[in-house]
Amino acid sequence: MKNNRQVGRRIAGRVAGYGVLIALMSGAFSACTLVVTPSQPTAPITSKQSKPPPSTNTTAPTVDNTIVLNAAGISSLPFGTSEGDVLDLMTRALGAPAMTAQLGECEAAAGTWQEYAKFGNLTLRFGAQDESPNSPRSLGTWTYTSTQPPSPPLTLDASIPFGLTLDELQAQYPNGPGMDWMGAWSVGDVWIVPGTSDYPETTVTAGDLDWCT
Repeated sequence: MKNNRQVGRRIAGRVAGYGVLIALMSGAFSACTLVVTPSQPTAPITSKQSKPPPSTNTTAPTVDNTIVLNAAGISSLPFGTSEGDVLDLMTRALGAPAMTAQLGECEAAAGTWQEYAKFGNLTLRFGAQDESPNSPRSLGTWTYTSTQPPSPPLTLDASIPFGLTLDELQAQYPNGPGMDWMGAWSVGDVWIVPGTSDYPETTVTAGDLDWCT
């Protein structure tokens, strides 16, 4: 009986010890909290398309090189404009002219230094106020001679007829005046010498005449 009591006490002690151990372990587990860190949301992937650079294409301005021969001068340059200004306009449109010079003999050119710039069928006269070739010169006349009207960029003002016979000019512009001995007729401030069978080219001129009439 004594032995049985001793065995019982040992078993009871062990059971009590196991209970304490289980209680301790249970507290430890309850004290531990599982912390789950939520994953950070992933930023949406966007496609970044680079903007095209601004267009650098520009339309070049249109340059009007039309040269209009009119009763008052050439385009917007009146008679009396300096030789340099007129030649600058003309050479940009028609290229460099052939130049000649001499002492004037007749009418407005008489006794003064004259320079002539020839652009194909068109001749410009620049006159000085004296006999010196070094003196300033200005536009005195323009003269166009051809069987055909000028072609672009050169043109006659719309008020100037071309290709009419002398009889047609006299009929359409009866107030003239004219120079019958030269076969010339005036239309406003422009003189026209129509072509003939012997000399088919028509001459049109404006400005101070340097004709030896």
